[in-house]
Amino acid sequence: MADPKQKELTQFQDLAKEIRDLGLDTPEYKVFVASISAAEQKMAALHETKRNKLAPVLSAQDRIDLLNLHRKIGQAAELLLGAQPRPAEDLRKKARKLTAVTAKNFRTIKAYNPAKEEKSLPELLEDARAVTLNLQDAELEDTMSGNLSKRQPISYLNDKGKKVTGVFTPKKTADFFGGLQKIFEEEANDPQNHMTEEAKQMMRGFLALAVENQQQISQKNRGQSFPNVPQKVKNLSSLLWGLSFGKTLYPDYMEQAFCHVYPQLEGQNLSRVFGKGTMERLCRKMEPVSTFIGIHVDSANIGDGARLDDRNAAMCAAADLLGVSNLVAKAVPMKVIGPNGEVTEGTFMKKGKGLDPGNLPNSAMDISENALNGTDGKGYKDLADLQVLDYLCGNVDRHGGNLFYQFRNGKFCGVQAIDNDCAFGSLRPTGVSNINRLVVPKNMKAISRSMYNRILTLTPEELKFALRGYGLSESELEASVYRLDKLQTELKKGTIRIMEDQDFKDLNARTVKDLCVANAQTGDPQNLFETATRTIKKLHTYRMTQGRAYRDLEEMDAIGEANRALPGTQDRETHQCDLLLGELERVTNRGMWHFHKGTSPEFEAIRTAVRKYKEYQLRVRDRIREANSEGRKNDPDAPLDKVVQEQELEEMAKLAKTVREKADVYLEKKAGSKYNSYTNSRKAVAQIAKTFGEYREDVREEERETQQKLTKTATIQSKRMIEKQNRNQNQIVL
Repeated sequence: MADPKQKELTQFQDLAKEIRDLGLDTPEYKVFVASISAAEQKMAALHETKRNKLAPVLSAQDRIDLLNLHRKIGQAAELLLGAQPRPAEDLRKKARKLTAVTAKNFRTIKAYNPAKEEKSLPELLEDARAVTLNLQDAELEDTMSGNLSKRQPISYLNDKGKKVTGVFTPKKTADFFGGLQKIFEEEANDPQNHMTEEAKQMMRGFLALAVENQQQISQKNRGQSFPNVPQKVKNLSSLLWGLSFGKTLYPDYMEQAFCHVYPQLEGQNLSRVFGKGTMERLCRKMEPVSTFIGIHVDSANIGDGARLDDRNAAMCAAADLLGVSNLVAKAVPMKVIGPNGEVTEGTFMKKGKGLDPGNLPNSAMDISENALNGTDGKGYKDLADLQVLDYLCGNVDRHGGNLFYQFRNGKFCGVQAIDNDCAFGSLRPTGVSNINRLVVPKNMKAISRSMYNRILTLTPEELKFALRGYGLSESELEASVYRLDKLQTELKKGTIRIMEDQDFKDLNARTVKDLCVANAQTGDPQNLFETATRTIKKLHTYRMTQGRAYRDLEEMDAIGEANRALPGTQDRETHQCDLLLGELERVTNRGMWHFHKGTSPEFEAIRTAVRKYKEYQLRVRDRIREANSEGRKNDPDAPLDKVVQEQELEEMAKLAKTVREKADVYLEKKAGSKYNSYTNSRKAVAQIAKTFGEYREDVREEERETQQKLTKTATIQSKRMIEKQNRNQNQIVL
């Protein structure tokens, strides 16, 4: 059985063995295998423990060596995947999988700073696992609406006790066609439409046939009745745009589309075939869906089956690659344990830094147009850099609502981007016009010298390796390389002004206009300089026009111990015990019946079991609190006493099970008893006790894994504290 402490190494070794066992003879394969073996040897050495000692602390040189070895794997993998003739699909699949693991390890090792912390390689790789957050007893606000998913504002305490605030987005896989199909299925199944079976089949099959015939439908319906319908429908959203244009419904257009798909309907009254008002309802339901499809499918070219939520994390990886990690709110994988013990995968994005134009505090009214003058230039440089980052990532939806603005002493000093799930489609821009809100090179106007240098030296292999492990398809990775090539070509032509980083401080409200671009006909912003400067000039008036109170994310969330990703949280469990003990007391401390008859031993056994469970939780809680006290700051045993041990988890589960068993015994005895108000109320409470702690056991494995990690960290801290004390003692003796 594999050592759980070496889970990440074992995963790497297993994949490496599968690839080596293929035994191919191509040059690309041999280079790939050699790079894997070199990295595997170094990683194994850094995992090795001798005589019950800890794995060695990762030094600065070890970090550099590992980064170089992992980088070589990424380069070799891209050469292998792009080799001609094309490698067998089995090898390609294994190579992509191992490269994704390697890329994840690379990002983790790169973020490690040996000057600030001491960790071994096993610790680092284990820390990179997705955070598991227990929200079973958290009282959360309503979710925030996202384009394609519901986002839950939450706060939690990380392993270091620091509060982290942000938004969790559940795992979302694109199903645009399926979402549309449901609309037609709903109408087909709606009994108020009184459709025949034949009509139902037509309704259910319409969308697939309409997509096949979309250009013909558009051309046939173009005329005086539909002056705004495009002459040529090039994609799915164009079809939907014609079927439900903006806020104006076109049920006649929908009818004509049905007649084109089903010629037998020509000349018939479709209200009789499909039901009165069906065409109007279809248009109304499709209008909001068409907006999402227009952005994701047609603008970004994200297809069905693609995962959307973790594109935020991929955007962070790209920002880090370009040296501008501050431009994007940090996003990481996360698992959330819900009210019934269900585990939901998704992505957690930290609270954006700056002011959200859609949710401004009163202090925003103090910001005037003068905020653009006398700045340090960082805000303007951020705008120039973010345009490049968005283009490289194919982010087509950088509107004012997903950009936060930062100020220092009233002056504009930076931006941070959020909500990047419209990025990384298979988009390959070829024209000179923006695609939705994607700023093409022609409209960038300026690029910072540091970004210019980074883009020109960036290789396709580096870019793809940085984006591995986020679920992006090969076509989406290749599209990123295509956009990189186009941008490099434009920069070499000299069509974009290069500004030295320090020169951005010379910009002001007047001179920045030279970098702004707006549509000559509509006046709409065509780059981020135009969008941002317009917004900043109006921030002080936005606050007054919102008509609602500002609410900080931290005020919206459940924050505290019950929200922490720690299993068996003692405050939570003792609260549950108090609630149950209160109910037990309520149904036994009333009336003459209790005074004369008392309660049965079986009923009292329930109460005793609950009290024992509570007492155990309190003992654990008191030990943890005492271990956190100032007096035990240098005690080597304190780190271990601060966490719940695995055997304690077992005891908690055992005690909770005892409560349920005692309740079962009582209910079995009372199954045939005479009904009265006392017996009924006590049986009702016993039914509650019968499920005590049961739903929390659904997440025992998640809890166990988290607790093992915390215990191991505490053990390492204790050993290092002892080693440090021994070193100090030896120095004193000498």
